[in-house]
Amino acid sequence: MAKFRGEEDLFSNSAEWRKLYQSALRETNHTKLPQKILDAEAAMFKRKLQLSSRAVAESGAEAERAAINDALLHLVLLRQGLSANPKRM
Repeated sequence: MAKFRGEEDLFSNSAEWRKLYQSALRETNHTKLPQKILDAEAAMFKRKLQLSSRAVAESGAEAERAAINDALLHLVLLRQGLSANPKRM
């Protein structure tokens, strides 16, 4: 099935936040981790805005919103872990 340009943009935006999220989860350098978390969060919030501003419900949008919410929770916990162990930063 052919994809329209807008549809490709939707998928690439989904891939972007996922890529940044995975990068934050894999980061072992604790001095770089806070920025990676911020980058991932910014991409996630941007994506949530895109999903909420679409007039037509796209398939999978609700599942992606739920995935973003779960990922945001994981990043909060990751950040709390850094705060609890300041020597690691």
